[in-house]
Amino acid sequence: MLLTTQQAADRLTLSPASLKKFRSIGVGPAYLRLPSGSIRYQVADLDRWLAQSAKISPRRKPTRPRGGFADGGAA
Repeated sequence: MLLTTQQAADRLTLSPASLKKFRSIGVGPAYLRLPSGSIRYQVADLDRWLAQSAKISPRRKPTRPRGGFADGGAA
């Protein structure tokens, strides 16, 4: 299934302008330029790009309670 730039942008929750910029700098999802000059995106390419672009946030280090001593005692 081929999607227009607007449909692809909606699927990726991006603006069409972002996809256009990504095309111009070569960092976005793969796209097809039809003989008419129209741009189309394949759903599989969008999903692949999204999966590769996803970033996993690092786990936070466990924190100790603030204040007092590590053993909970008083000085």
